[in-house]
Amino acid sequence: MDNDELVSKCPVRRKRWSRIGLIDNYFKENSAMKYTYPHTIDNGGGEQLTFLQYIENEEGGMLEIENRVHPGGGPPMHVHHLQDESLTVIQGKIGALVAGQQPTFHGPGETVTFRKGEVHRFWNAGEDMLICRG
Repeated sequence: MDNDELVSKCPVRRKRWSRIGLIDNYFKENSAMKYTYPHTIDNGGGEQLTFLQYIENEEGGMLEIENRVHPGGGPPMHVHHLQDESLTVIQGKIGALVAGQQPTFHGPGETVTFRKGEVHRFWNAGEDMLICRG
């Protein structure tokens, strides 16, 4: 089953989770991407993502992450079709851009949230390592 078919069959594809990304048990059980946690990847764009834990809840579940982004680094414009993405700055300064809007900037203790379906990107807008959790 390819990802598009998996997405189309997901029973919660229209729900949102306001804090950490919503990941339905359907995906957890049917996805080929099953890992033990923590699991770290490097996206090649100056960002290292650590998937810390999968938390079961009544909404299906949440995947908690930590990312470390080098100055100027971050993912390109992208979209999440199934969940919101929220990042709380632990250290550094994050720049955030939603397509069609002006960029915003956030520091330690502040949270930026990208809603499901919003084309967006974020980057390290400071001179030191950016560390976020979400």
